[in-house]
Amino acid sequence: MQQNKKRYFYLDTSGSVNLGLLDESLSWIDFKGLNNKKASQILHGEIYSLLKTHQLEIDDIDSFIVCTGPGSYTGVRLSQGFIQTLCWQKKNVSNFYLFEVPYFCGVQHGYFLCEAYKGEVFVYEWNHEQSSKKLIQQKELKEIDFTLEHIYHPQGEIQGHEVFDIESLIRTKPKMIFENILKRQKVYEPFYFRPIDKEFQLKEKKR
Repeated sequence: MQQNKKRYFYLDTSGSVNLGLLDESLSWIDFKGLNNKKASQILHGEIYSLLKTHQLEIDDIDSFIVCTGPGSYTGVRLSQGFIQTLCWQKKNVSNFYLFEVPYFCGVQHGYFLCEAYKGEVFVYEWNHEQSSKKLIQQKELKEIDFTLEHIYHPQGEIQGHEVFDIESLIRTKPKMIFENILKRQKVYEPFYFRPIDKEFQLKEKKR
């Protein structure tokens, strides 16, 4: 790698596994979407393979940009573990939440919907700098007006409703998104749908 050129590494394990390399202008050098594959089994091998393909080492990366939720508990923990390892090695790390992406792209108001498991759906609503978050039952989705202009989902479809696709925004507008993330210079806590005690609450057996 030429010494005067920056490289950025991107990782998202919140749902499907997405990773990539960006150049100094925050344009994609390479992007890999690994749908339907178990992240914990393939992640380290895929990171190694991507870097090797472009003749890079971890130390050649100027900064790491990592999605840290919302998503499956296991997926978010995997990315969080990767962040912790990088921080221990004193690497530059920035992270973000998927529901921030439309705002980074200039969308001033809208909704982000995401399956939250356990029969629930996560709803994030924003209007300029004001926002709210809540969990609703899947049956309550029928109360949402899907003809509204700005509704987003990580993969662009929820319960048969086609909406805007967050992953497509990341693929097509990396500079706009990642410039906003990098300038924050702060690592945010992972975003889980529920507190840990509720996520793993055991059901009482019926007597």
